[in-house]
This record gives sequence, structure tokens and C-alpha cells, in this order.
Amino acid sequence: MNEVKKLIFGLVMVCFFIQLVSSAYDTEITVKTVPYHELQLAMFDDSFGYQNLASFRGTSDEYGDFYYLYPSNETKFKISVFVKNGSKTIVQKQFNEYFIAEEPVYLEVVPSGFEIIETPGVNETEEVEEEIITTDQNVNEAAMITGSAIDIEGVKLFSGKTISWGLTILVMLGGFIFVMKLRQKRLFKQKNINITKLSDMKKEKKEKITDFKDIIEDAEKKIKEAQEEIRKLKNDDKIKAAKQKLIDDQKELMRLRSGKED
Repeated sequence: MNEVKKLIFGLVMVCFFIQLVSSAYDTEITVKTVPYHELQLAMFDDSFGYQNLASFRGTSDEYGDFYYLYPSNETKFKISVFVKNGSKTIVQKQFNEYFIAEEPVYLEVVPSGFEIIETPGVNETEEVEEEIITTDQNVNEAAMITGSAIDIEGVKLFSGKTISWGLTILVMLGGFIFVMKLRQKRLFKQKNINITKLSDMKKEKKEKITDFKDIIEDAEKKIKEAQEEIRKLKNDDKIKAAKQKLIDDQKELMRLRSGKED
């Protein structure tokens, strides 16, 4: 029983480890804003009331770029961005559309009239268009080769979390089957032990009955021998009595003969 408990505990720990390692979605978030300003990001979900999922604070670089890799367990989220200069918020923007986890996010949050500074060597428009075209052409091949997520009407298939849950279910199912087989094996073994013990009890009982019969027969034999002894003793007394009577008769005969002669 202790071995089964240890096995179940081990399976639970393995499943927990799988979920811990592979359940998070990593989403690359890029914010284009004013250079050298503090940014505050708040990820939230208001599907069933406002729920704060995570928050992060950092500073934009000389080109106004701010990068953040957001790990989450949610498949979708909304973002609020605050751009601050010291304690003063110079611009705030809330994006009410849902962003899909693991899909790169690019946001522009600048004050009115501010001209965005292009990052050297990067053309955001061409890069995004090229990525979309490449993804459309190779989505099936990429999904088959790498097992990456496929988004169908907002539902992610074969994502890291889906795979992890699949592995967890397989591990739990395999463990359940193993435990059931182990239990059946132990029950069968215990059943055989019980049968053996029952046969031993019957054999022991038979031996006890045989021994009891032997004791009875031995007692009966001793009783018969005692009766025979008593019978012999009775016969000896009769013989002695007969002998005594014979002696007495002989004496009487002798006395009678001697009186007749007188």
C-alpha cells in the first residue's frame, strides 16, 4: 500500500512539473513612445469584471522603444499603457481589443503632436507585412514541423499549454492503469494466499480429528485392558475361594472319617 501511495505522489509531482514548465505563454510586447520616459504596463481582463493580470514598469531607450516579454497563463488579455515624466503622466492609452497570447504585440503610445523616431535598420510596416505573408504561406508546414499554435477563430490548437495538458492526461492515465494492474495483482496474490491458508486449516483440522480418534482408540484399548485385568482378578478370587472351600471340605471329610473310626 505504501508503494502505491508513493507512486501516486510521484505521478502528481510529475504532472505538476509539466504544468509548471510548459503552461506559461510568452508574449513579446513592443511599445513605441517618447525616448527616456518611464512606462507602466498593466495587463487585464474585463470579461467578467475588471481583473488585473500583471503589471510592469520600465524605461524606453533613445529611440523610444520599450520591450517586454510577458509570461502568462491566459490565452488573451488587454493592455493599458502609462507614459510618465517623473510623477506626471504625459499620456495614457487603454487598448480594449484582446491580444492573443504568444503573438507579438506592437503598440504606439505618444503624446499628441509627437513625431515617432524610427529605430535604425528596422522598418516596422514591412516587417509585419512580411511576417503575415510568411505565416499565411507556411502555417500548415510550421504547425506540422514545430508543433506551434494554430489559431482558428481565436482558439489555439497545439499550443504549449494544450500539449502540456495532453502529456499530463497521458501520464495520469498511464499511472492509473499501472496502479489498477498492481492492485489486481496484489488482490490475486492475496486470494491465492487465502486459499492456501484455508487448505492448510482443513489439513490441520483433519490431522486433529485423526489424532483425536487415535486418543479415543487408545483410551478404549486401555479400558478393555483394565476390564480384562479386573476379570482376571475376579477369576483369581473365585479360584482362591474354590480352593479354600476344597480345603475346608477336605478337612471336614478327614474329621468325619476320624470320628467314624472312633
